[in-house]
Amino acid sequence: MITLLNTWQEDWLLYHKVVFDGINRLIIVNPSESQISVKTDIYSSWKEWVRLRDNAKFLPALRTIGGDSIGGGKTAGDIYFTINNWKIFLLEDCTIDGVIYSDNFDTPFTVPEEAKIITNVVSNLVQNLGFNGTLDVDTTGTAEAVWDYLMADANTPGSVGERLGKLLTVAKYLGLK
Repeated sequence: MITLLNTWQEDWLLYHKVVFDGINRLIIVNPSESQISVKTDIYSSWKEWVRLRDNAKFLPALRTIGGDSIGGGKTAGDIYFTINNWKIFLLEDCTIDGVIYSDNFDTPFTVPEEAKIITNVVSNLVQNLGFNGTLDVDTTGTAEAVWDYLMADANTPGSVGERLGKLLTVAKYLGLK
């Protein structure tokens, strides 16, 4: 009995929120866990688990894309995939923080019927790009062209130009212009 406990001691000392079952290809979320990070608690834990004993003999459980530098100290968001028919097994309700899909199934999760999964999609694949510089644009000419376009139908009842004309008349009357 002591030998068996010492054999698995490495696993327990990692303090992972998940357990890996290589034979059945399951990533089992511990029942007491209600918040799981895909990156930390699943992907990083899997990489540590593979290094223990002979766990590398099992087919890989996960792959990832993203994390590439997009400049300015920012990176593209990570997306994870279960592969080789691995599934994430949840016994209880759990919030999954991260983006994860399956290469083999419609969902990477296996859950009892009464369990609920709340998945937070937290990806920064699309970044807003700032502009540091000057534009060679005639802003005055552009503004005049926009006003001319809008006011072209100022005499057409119900048109944007007519409504804008009335609004400008009221603004002028109130001393706002």
